Amino acid sequence: MKTEQLVLDKGIRDIAEILGEDPQNIKMIEPTWIRLLQRGVIITPHIHRWRGSCALTFDDLGLPTQEKSREPKAQQFQEMPEMTLKSPEGDKKSAPSNKDFQELMNLGNKVLIPLDYIKRANALDGAIRHVLQKYGFETYWGVFIPETAYQQAKKELDVLKANYIQLAGEIYRDWDELTKELVQKYTVQAHQAYKRYVRLKSDTTYTEEMFVERFITRILQTRPSREQVRDSFRIEIGINFIPLPSLLAEDIEKAKLIGIETEQSRLEIEMRRDVLDNARRQKDELLSGFMKDVVGKLRSTTYEAVTDVLESIRRNGNLHPRSVSQLRNLVDNIQMLNFYGDKEIDDCVNQVQSILAIPTDSRDLGDITARLRDIAIVTRSTLLNLALNPRSARDVGIPDVPEMAITRQSRNNIENGLDITAMPIKRQGRYIQTIVPAMF
Repeated sequence: MKTEQLVLDKGIRDIAEILGEDPQNIKMIEPTWIRLLQRGVIITPHIHRWRGSCALTFDDLGLPTQEKSREPKAQQFQEMPEMTLKSPEGDKKSAPSNKDFQELMNLGNKVLIPLDYIKRANALDGAIRHVLQKYGFETYWGVFIPETAYQQAKKELDVLKANYIQLAGEIYRDWDELTKELVQKYTVQAHQAYKRYVRLKSDTTYTEEMFVERFITRILQTRPSREQVRDSFRIEIGINFIPLPSLLAEDIEKAKLIGIETEQSRLEIEMRRDVLDNARRQKDELLSGFMKDVVGKLRSTTYEAVTDVLESIRRNGNLHPRSVSQLRNLVDNIQMLNFYGDKEIDDCVNQVQSILAIPTDSRDLGDITARLRDIAIVTRSTLLNLALNPRSARDVGIPDVPEMAITRQSRNNIENGLDITAMPIKRQGRYIQTIVPAMF
């Protein structure tokens, strides 16, 4: 421990020398939280694929495009004079062109592959986001997946990646059939568009067959080849450590190498000092944000689950089997996400486990409700202290702003009222006792 402190003291002196600051003015961030930054990774998914759609046009709807006319264009908008625009000269009026219309309004999209395949691809996109949300914390750097949840998250992401490639293979294999299905459906739409076109522009030079053929050709020419579609489907998962712990030290070592006082080196030294000075100011803020993200996610997840169950008890008058499943999922999820040993959260989880350990025919609904309310009050209070705004749960007896005495009593109930039949959570090392990080 003494050796570690000497290393820290030397680090402070080195930083002070580089920055030209008094060592007394440099504070060390809580080293426990800095080490925790390395107990997980930032996961960044890069999803690439052909989207299977493109912009809808006037032709697709059977609407004649605006052509040059000898008549003043403004006459075509006589019923809506407010849409006429003044020309740059200010004394002439002109109607919005098709280009103006398209810049202001979006007609929508048309699909270039049967909609079912687009929905399946979109569902996989959503599933990837759900995995990150389930197992990670939104932070300044991206989604942080702790080591306790990494393997499960990786397993589910690998399955989704395989499903993505499988979907691309199906599209490639069935491309001809999918094209035939698309042509059949668009042929019906093309005939309807032609009827609309004829009504709006009686001087059309197109026969219905010509119009339909042109319509279908335009749709098919918009699509890439089957090989291009297949190859566009890929997911790349970026995995990185948070750079914060080593960033400052690395820049300091580089700055030490500058020894010759040339104009270039002087400018470089000044630049590095500015960078380091900015890093020093931001480091506390970044770490504070990381702590807030982690602490807030655990409490938000717990609060949402227990208030859902309390609402179910209020409606049904019992602990519904779905609520039991929700509480079990909460326990599993929190045990995976609580990588830093948050004692207050572990106490809440133990409280939930004690409820689940009670045989169904021996459960006291009043006792269960009281325990869950204690958890909701404590977690809500902390979320408010973190400047987060959880949903109201007044209907189930949770004050919008719990008084300090009520929060303290609920916290004591959770800490001291655990059922000894529930298996306590065991962790290596000491608990981190911080309920709300001191930085907040």
